[in-house]
Amino acid sequence: MVLQNPAIDLRPVIEGNTYVPDVAVIDRSDVEPGRSVSRTCYLAAEIISPSDRRKPSGTNRGKIAIKLAGYQALPMCEVVLLIEQRVVAVTLAIRDAGGWITRRLTEPGEHLILPAAGLDCQVVDLYARTSLARARRTA
Repeated sequence: MVLQNPAIDLRPVIEGNTYVPDVAVIDRSDVEPGRSVSRTCYLAAEIISPSDRRKPSGTNRGKIAIKLAGYQALPMCEVVLLIEQRVVAVTLAIRDAGGWITRRLTEPGEHLILPAAGLDCQVVDLYARTSLARARRTA
């Protein structure tokens, strides 16, 4: 099942908020009928734009930090990827038995391996067909 713009319901962590990650692995049986909203998310990936760094009114954290905390609070979420838009860099958060392990990958040749999602690539591969990839080829 393919859903365009699936929203992830972050209640009760963030009351009244749903977020639409750029990529999500969800359980289709958990999608609300007639809507593209799920309370189950196994993997969420966000491409970070400048607006994600802004602090919503009444908060002391940037929007992306709020989203990250929301995804990490979902009991079924195992992986969160934060992919920088302006530089080749990825923040990878993986849940293990002891909690969340976060790594920052900044080298284009570093391997990004997520066996549960079937992903095994280099960081630079996430930037294929972008201006950052084209700039690297001409440099």
